Amino acid sequence: MELNNRCFKILRTLFEKDDYVSVKSLSKELDCSERIIRYNVNKIEEYLRNKKYSFLYRDYKKGLLVIKNKQSQDFYNNYLNISHPYEYKYSAEERCSFIIGYLLKRNGYISIEKLSNELSTSISTITKDLENAEKWLEDKNTKLIKKAGKGISIQIDEIKRRALYRELTDEVLTPSYVINYISNISLKERANTILLDDLFKDLDREFLIGQIQHLEKELGEIFSDETFSSLLIHLSIIVYRVSRNCSLKEITGETTLNNSIEYTLTSQIIENINTRFTITIPSEEIYYFTVHLLGAKVITKNTKYKFNETEAIIIRNIATKMVEEIGNLYAVDFKEKKEDVIDGLITHLIPTVYRIKYKKRILNPIYPEMEQKYSDLLGNTKIVCRHLSEYCKEEINEQEVSYIAMHFLAALHSKLNEKTDMPKAIVVCGSGYGTAQVVAMQLSSLFSVEIKAIVSQREIINLDKNNQNFDYIISTVEIANLSKDEYIKISPMFNHNDFLEINKHLRAKFIKSKIDYSQLELAGKIAEISMKYRPKVNKLQLQYEILLELINQNRNNAPEYTNESEINLKDLITPSFIRLNELCGTWQEAIIKGTKILEEKNFITDAYKVAIIKSIEEMGPQMVIVPGIVLAHLAPGKYCKKLGFSITTLKKPVIFGFPRHDPVKVVITLSLVNENTYKKALMQLFNILQNKNTRSVLINATNKNEILDLIKQYSS
Repeated sequence: MELNNRCFKILRTLFEKDDYVSVKSLSKELDCSERIIRYNVNKIEEYLRNKKYSFLYRDYKKGLLVIKNKQSQDFYNNYLNISHPYEYKYSAEERCSFIIGYLLKRNGYISIEKLSNELSTSISTITKDLENAEKWLEDKNTKLIKKAGKGISIQIDEIKRRALYRELTDEVLTPSYVINYISNISLKERANTILLDDLFKDLDREFLIGQIQHLEKELGEIFSDETFSSLLIHLSIIVYRVSRNCSLKEITGETTLNNSIEYTLTSQIIENINTRFTITIPSEEIYYFTVHLLGAKVITKNTKYKFNETEAIIIRNIATKMVEEIGNLYAVDFKEKKEDVIDGLITHLIPTVYRIKYKKRILNPIYPEMEQKYSDLLGNTKIVCRHLSEYCKEEINEQEVSYIAMHFLAALHSKLNEKTDMPKAIVVCGSGYGTAQVVAMQLSSLFSVEIKAIVSQREIINLDKNNQNFDYIISTVEIANLSKDEYIKISPMFNHNDFLEINKHLRAKFIKSKIDYSQLELAGKIAEISMKYRPKVNKLQLQYEILLELINQNRNNAPEYTNESEINLKDLITPSFIRLNELCGTWQEAIIKGTKILEEKNFITDAYKVAIIKSIEEMGPQMVIVPGIVLAHLAPGKYCKKLGFSITTLKKPVIFGFPRHDPVKVVITLSLVNENTYKKALMQLFNILQNKNTRSVLINATNKNEILDLIKQYSS
């Protein structure tokens, strides 16, 4: 937990005095009630206990006293004698999240005054926050109950209550943040801890952490940070709710689950928890937690089988078929590495099977980028996943497919790289084995570096700096206990800025003035294979994604076109093809307004906009190709009469349902007829869209000349 502004004021006041300070005098000095002072003093004491400080003494008659010694002086220097990042008022979003979590955790009615005290804010502010909380709950088909004289309450069944709490924590708490919190590491940035403070209140957090670590040890696994934090939150809620006589009831499941090693181990830690907290956790809770555990993602490869011998053979056969088919599709022979690829896939398939079996959905945070850059690989992975689908007797959803595709992506790229005597690095990744493998693949394919290990954020926090067998730490998450010059921070999907940053430390394998034609050749093969097995695939969309990938790899590697018949972007987008500040209320209206220019000029038929809207409804908002900008289009020739591009900006942005790129402020409509004529203009457009600064010019343009000047700059 962290301290709020009032707590810091109390501590500073106590440090200024050499004698006891009463609650009454603190109340007068800080201009607040004695009850609020006592509440905040309790928070201070809990905070100091967690930090292993013992210099604050409370005498219930005399008041509070800071014992002046080296420990208190260190605390003052490190926490009070600086401009602290935690001295801030909670935002409306933070307060809303806390209120929802506070109500979901508890039964009965909670008064607004109670919430006001918890958040150290006014009753009128809480009343406004409740409107946001009510809207969040309504979106989840849940009603906020209000009763005069009693307060507010959420009255739902226990399973839905747990599910909503987990959904809330998934939304507002990143795994990295939870790991830093439980490691007692103060973040170097503005942060909100009130939800976690409430979650772990009155619980022996270290004991619960120890139980999950016991599961790791017995299973021979290291959980991903995402899994570890999720299991800890789950376990904490179990303890709290059961201690209030609110346990799950009448969950029916397969009796075979009771024979699994996960069920046995869960039963063991539940017995430990029962003893520690003097409660009795029922078998339904054990079953529910076991299902969660079976679907856990791991960061290591040495996962023990969670199946009996017959099932293990079946899973290996499935993995073997999948690897062989992917190899055939991409004309890649894994040779001596084939068994490693199969073993790695099995590591991922084990929890996948249980998630599918027990209806536990998983979200891949980089799925939109995978879909944008590797839609062909996703399609081919979906094809080979039919073997897994037949075994599970259920369709494999797109999120699960994307994680499996990440494994294949890493395996395909690793064939291009041989390790030599070169700098050594460890990769820190909190999202799981698949993401970590993709990061390692990108690093080893672009730089002369040997990846020594893939570790979780928790492992790096406990790193022995005196016993290193590596030269660099490369991480996809912030590492709060390391300074910025002790590790290299990159994004999971690796962009141009990441390349430049790492290139300061490691030697790139190639720096070329033209496109890397081995990659271009591979992209061509992938496109051909994708069209062969998925004839209905959007060829133009696939072409866009390959172009984006090439530009991401090296912005200076744009191909030189020699076909004189190809048209420049400036020839297509003239003043009459630009409209500014159109009013729209929905994304459908944005598409209609965006296509209007070309429709009025008879470049497209009136059915074009309808077909685009239908495509987005059926396929999702993948046309929102970069933040703030949608590329409205269909395959060349369909409903298109003449080659044309148009740009429409919106007065107010609209939501397309693509969180990573919403809201949309610009609609670029393409009417494509002959693919031999638009490629050059398309590449010029993509060079504009790939640059954050040039995108900003489009999004914030106040007149047409700003857009025309930009287009002229990129047309040649």
